[in-house]
Amino acid sequence: MTRARDFRRWLRRAQCLLLVCVASLAVNAAGQEVCPSADSIYAHIRHLSETIGPRPMGSPAEQAALRWAVATFRRLGADSAYLMPFRKVPQASPHLNTTSGNAVALFRGTSDSLIIIGGHIDSAGPEVPGANDDASGVATVLELARVWKDRPRRYTMLFVAFGGEERGLLGSTFFAEHFRDLPKAMLMLSLDMTGADGPIVPMFETRKAQAPEWLVRDAFAADATLGHDLLFYPTHFTTLNSLGKGAGSDHEPFLSKNVPAIDFTVGLNTSPIHTPHDNILAIRKDKLAQYARFVDSLLLRYQSQGVPSANSPRFMLWQVRGRLLFVPWWAVTAVVVGALVLAPVSLFVARRARLRLPRQRRSRLTSLKLLVLWVFVVLCAQAGEALLQEILGLRHPWVVHVWAYVGYAGVWAVAGLWLALQTTRVWRFSQDPYVYSRFALIFLAVMTAVLMPLSTRLAFYPAMALLLLALAVLVPLPPLRAALCLAAPLPLFRLLLMEALPMGARLFAHSAYAVDTFWRSFAMTTLLSALLVGWLAPVLFILGYMVRAIPGLSLVLKSVRRVGFGAVPLAAVVGYGFVLSRLPAYNEIWRPMVRVTAEYRLPAKRSALHLASDEYLRGVKLQADTVSRYYAGRVHSDSLVVPFAADWLTIEGRESVRPGVSDTVTVDWRFSFAHPPYNLAVNITADSGRVDTVVSDLAFRKGKRGLFFSWSAWPSSPVDLRATLVLRGASMLVRRVTATYTELPLLIAITAPEADVISRTRVTHTDTLRLARTSATGGR
Repeated sequence: MTRARDFRRWLRRAQCLLLVCVASLAVNAAGQEVCPSADSIYAHIRHLSETIGPRPMGSPAEQAALRWAVATFRRLGADSAYLMPFRKVPQASPHLNTTSGNAVALFRGTSDSLIIIGGHIDSAGPEVPGANDDASGVATVLELARVWKDRPRRYTMLFVAFGGEERGLLGSTFFAEHFRDLPKAMLMLSLDMTGADGPIVPMFETRKAQAPEWLVRDAFAADATLGHDLLFYPTHFTTLNSLGKGAGSDHEPFLSKNVPAIDFTVGLNTSPIHTPHDNILAIRKDKLAQYARFVDSLLLRYQSQGVPSANSPRFMLWQVRGRLLFVPWWAVTAVVVGALVLAPVSLFVARRARLRLPRQRRSRLTSLKLLVLWVFVVLCAQAGEALLQEILGLRHPWVVHVWAYVGYAGVWAVAGLWLALQTTRVWRFSQDPYVYSRFALIFLAVMTAVLMPLSTRLAFYPAMALLLLALAVLVPLPPLRAALCLAAPLPLFRLLLMEALPMGARLFAHSAYAVDTFWRSFAMTTLLSALLVGWLAPVLFILGYMVRAIPGLSLVLKSVRRVGFGAVPLAAVVGYGFVLSRLPAYNEIWRPMVRVTAEYRLPAKRSALHLASDEYLRGVKLQADTVSRYYAGRVHSDSLVVPFAADWLTIEGRESVRPGVSDTVTVDWRFSFAHPPYNLAVNITADSGRVDTVVSDLAFRKGKRGLFFSWSAWPSSPVDLRATLVLRGASMLVRRVTATYTELPLLIAITAPEADVISRTRVTHTDTLRLARTSATGGR
């Protein structure tokens, strides 16, 4: 017994010792596990955005960044690292010539199947450091390459720094078209903006393509496993964005090639992208770490479990309180078609139930009156911003606080609705619910039918409103009918107030240079008002139907119409307006922009200086040798006659003509510069007739009467243009050459305490080339 007891005691001790050893090994293994480092990512961002600086596509800085990325990949031990250059991308931008490229690194796995991880290395302009957009993405790509270089790899991993994303996804498009092993790609992850505040937004669909459902589910599952809860899918923004070339990224060319691809973006509404303030100060290390861990966990999942190969049918994703709802595309289509089918049924039922009123009690033009009132309400919704514009002396007082101004527009709309109700004391409106339901049903049905060929997804929103209203007409229970009527306008409002509205509003503000006259501003306001009236026109009719169809609501409406009740919206307008007036319109990140452009026309040698801002030039001071200006009023553009010379462009060459039924013109031109321009554009137009064909090794865009060449950015001098044109019925060519520089040709001091200043010089040479019927003509 004693020996047995001692043996059991010894066995327990051995088991404990074994457990300690296993635990120790586990701890040591965990300690040796390489994880993404936020410090390393941050250092890469600093190098790209500060040491190299702004990196427009084709610029020497972008080329330096690409070479640095290749060198970094090689230092990390990539099996293969190289630069994939491209001069043009005909599929994406058929008129642009460049010297851009992609930095590519391959780390072999046990399988030849590929997982591609990429981000774009270029920035949006010569003044834009591009720290978040997208030095942060490339830095994360480099860090993931470091993390995975010594890990066991089931798949071959391809890390890419794409050039030319900001000019239309040119680098990734070129890669998808020319990378020979693309059929081996199982998955593509695009990392675009990784270091800002806000959720991680997955983007995985275009108008024609979509990532499979398993990829989206796995991304959200990886996020949940880490406990971050960072992923947020903007359903309504994606609906509008997928209509055309809106916000996109480098995953899109891969989706078009049927490669499962997804992009992860941070900071849509919070990061000052495409501005000089997209610098290292806008980067948050904690966000870099969270993002990198998230992507790394997704890669670990696929390297260990494998990448699914099955595709899934198209779907529409809704994220409801953190839960994912994948709506099959057939269900989306069924809602749209079902609403169109149910609309005439409900219209027939409403017509049968219409009131038989005596002629003297009937009201004429009810629909027209309501439309007029709705226009008034929409104008009131815009009046609050217009009033604060006048009080604050600003064009865009809402840049920092977009959502607050959206709420203010809602308060003014309620006040406008109360004022509109006062007309019911004078105007007579029909007592028949059918009058209101008829207009709303028909209008929503027409909207749905018109939008469906454009986008079933876009048509889904008026279709949902139509379906809810149709059900409201068909159900007999007043409470349920009221609930359906109140819910019917919500899809229309939800799309209008989509998730990325602040980003869209700020981009609109920064593009307001062209709105530089009263009439252009009036046209813009009128267009915006027309869109709002058209999109939301059914709302007032739905409310009118609810009031007439549900007993007791007419009395409620009369109570609301009382003068005393108007004090509520009036107080809200005044109080809310006072609060907004105390909020800053701009801050150290969101600032207005002043653009100074020196215009020099050759061969006339005419010069002028133009100032324009997306905001008023208030407080801007300009000082040159011959002119001095201080802008204190509400001026947002100005033109000054300032003498200067910018003879920075020289044109040489010749044109040869071979006559025939259609003349064949061969041009051989050379453009030389005192120093390289930021970009160069050449527009060749036939005076009459048309251009039949064009042959050139350069990228160009052809129209009926001419063609267009362009180079970006800072092309090496000289630039040669050789092309053969077949012209029909033309006797002259008009040549317009425009070289744009980031330097000014004169000493000028501009002080703008509250704005950023960017400078451009535009040198334009225009001449006419007569196509004499000889073998050759000299260049003019």
